[in-house]
Amino acid sequence: MAINKNPISLGKDCNIPHAFLPHCSSRAFILLPWTTNHWNPSSQSSSLIFPMIFIDMTSKFVTLLCYRDGKIYDGKEGITYNKSPSKAIKVQCGIQFNDLINQIHFATSIDKQKYGIKVICRYPSVVGKVMKYIPLPIKDDNDVEIMFDVLSLHQELSNIDLYLEVDVNRDKNHLNITPRTQESVLIEEERNAILLPTVNNIDVVSDMIHNKDFNIISQFSVVNNGMSNGFDTDNEGYESGDEDETDNGGDVTADGANIEASHSESKSHLTQELGENSFKNKDELIRAIKFYTIRKHRQYEVVETCPTIWKIRCKLCSQTGCKWQLRACKRKRSGYFEITRYIGLHTCFQYRITQNHPNLDASLIAQETEHLIKEQPSISIPTLRVEIIDKLGYTPSYRKVWVGKQKAIEHIFGNWEESYILLPKFMSNVDKVEFRCVFWVFGPSVNEFVHCRPIVSIDATHLYGKYKGKMMIAMGVDGNNQIFPLAFAIVENESYSSWYWFLNHVKKHVVKERDDICLISDRHSGILKVVNEQGSPWLEPHSFHRYCLRHFVNNFHDKFRNSHLKVLAYRAGSQNQVRKFNSVMDEIGKLNAQARQWLEEHSLCRWTLAHDGGRHYGLLTTNMSEIFNSVLKGARFLPITPCVKLTFYRLVHYFDVRRSLGPTAQANGDVFTPYVVVKQVASMSKASAHTLKSFNREKGII
Repeated sequence: MAINKNPISLGKDCNIPHAFLPHCSSRAFILLPWTTNHWNPSSQSSSLIFPMIFIDMTSKFVTLLCYRDGKIYDGKEGITYNKSPSKAIKVQCGIQFNDLINQIHFATSIDKQKYGIKVICRYPSVVGKVMKYIPLPIKDDNDVEIMFDVLSLHQELSNIDLYLEVDVNRDKNHLNITPRTQESVLIEEERNAILLPTVNNIDVVSDMIHNKDFNIISQFSVVNNGMSNGFDTDNEGYESGDEDETDNGGDVTADGANIEASHSESKSHLTQELGENSFKNKDELIRAIKFYTIRKHRQYEVVETCPTIWKIRCKLCSQTGCKWQLRACKRKRSGYFEITRYIGLHTCFQYRITQNHPNLDASLIAQETEHLIKEQPSISIPTLRVEIIDKLGYTPSYRKVWVGKQKAIEHIFGNWEESYILLPKFMSNVDKVEFRCVFWVFGPSVNEFVHCRPIVSIDATHLYGKYKGKMMIAMGVDGNNQIFPLAFAIVENESYSSWYWFLNHVKKHVVKERDDICLISDRHSGILKVVNEQGSPWLEPHSFHRYCLRHFVNNFHDKFRNSHLKVLAYRAGSQNQVRKFNSVMDEIGKLNAQARQWLEEHSLCRWTLAHDGGRHYGLLTTNMSEIFNSVLKGARFLPITPCVKLTFYRLVHYFDVRRSLGPTAQANGDVFTPYVVVKQVASMSKASAHTLKSFNREKGII
């Protein structure tokens, strides 16, 4: 059993020049696995909740990243592929060659009866001290065994890359067209899928710091607005059941009489409609034909498809005998796809048109909306739907647009499953990882927290996208009353275990030996259990737990359902004088004695300024955490690795902006921060209206 006890620096592993890390030490970026240590940070004993285990290779499952429809190139590090993985599959070590081929056929939806698959492993070969990747054809059980030896010989690798070449079985050149089941429809959509051009995901993430969802807020001022926070309510995303999974879209009768059969179209006429007769690749051909059939309110089905051939016919062919068909093939000389046969006469009648065209699939939606999603990953499904309606005149189902958005996100930021595989590679000290959660903190946060107010605000927010989860955030406040990001984590859900693990790392890597810390949070049962258990470093006198007043008052309102009482409860909690607090509580008691009793049953020092001993430092809520949640809203739609990277780029930019403020203030001769100056001016203005009288105990007022 291997436990990672040492934090890992990511200053170099993230491909970010150290010049972009203001005041960062070598420990600029720490990622930690899920472990729970004893509350004493110096303790070496560890008990694992989700252990990282060395597993016997004969029983271990290995991830295979399958690449297809591209080319193999030879570079400085050996062979590489010019496209992203099209599929990730898990297989057991020790699998036989035939079983492996069968699983690849099934996972990639490649017809086993019609197409054969050649498998080439990207095999690491060490010559001297240099490792280069060479092609290893996988042809039998011995080759498979050698392939799996990669992970035992090179423990830094967590997956195996396979390059697939698809060949037509010569004895079976045509598909038998059968009635389409739901499964066959999904397979056809996969075959018709437009493979978007590959992009550099790192560059995309770094470029996004100026996008709408991540626009820098120059003044992250903390506000105490407890009655209405104005932030998102974490109710976005698609869950099964939100929308009918079928894509019928509701048929509507076409205006006027039946749509007549289209006139005969020549190949030259089609070329004029498409703008060209040959296409750079198969993907461009499919996209052009999809647009064409959608504009003509016609539908097609795929008859034959392989890397070099694409043949389609009218979808109504089997019912009406319609002759419309198109065939294209890849020319050896040019490498372009060219339409070689076209029968452009529809002999069928189309009595109805639908709001949701079947050929308007999720892949086409992904391509047509990718620019919007890249600019704003949090863009809503209805907004994307309107974009498709305006562009193509059809109304795709909610689910189809949702799936299209996920495809676009995968293309821009990487595959969801692959993202979980990539993230542990940053943890160079860990040999084998079964991902459960991740915690990260930045060097400036660790180094500069000692100059901030002794406050830590914690909150958790939903992750959207393909896999759900929670992002935990710890925030501080600096001397200028601006929020100061401290630490982040991604966990499966909020629980005692996850909060224990997160708060343990916040204490160990951020707060350290600093005492008198005020921890502000909601009243989640997991948090309450963690901070109140025996031996917790969050117990007094080391730390002081205080409730977010807004959450506390919302709990109060859930019980008594009275808006006026809710306003009074918040007013009572925000009073800084006992006399004023008692006055508001008397008013609450007159309206509802049980409401006053409920408030008094909860420790007054936890939710009121008047009794907290100054531990709140004037901050009543966790709004500062939620402000940053809203700023990172777009990141929460992304796969996990881009999500982590994006917080890195955002905070690098944020700290870089803040770094320039100090020298400017010193050059101007400023002694206090702007926030303190405003406070001083306000106090002086208020004091000018007061009358000062001298008082002597013996003589009285003079």
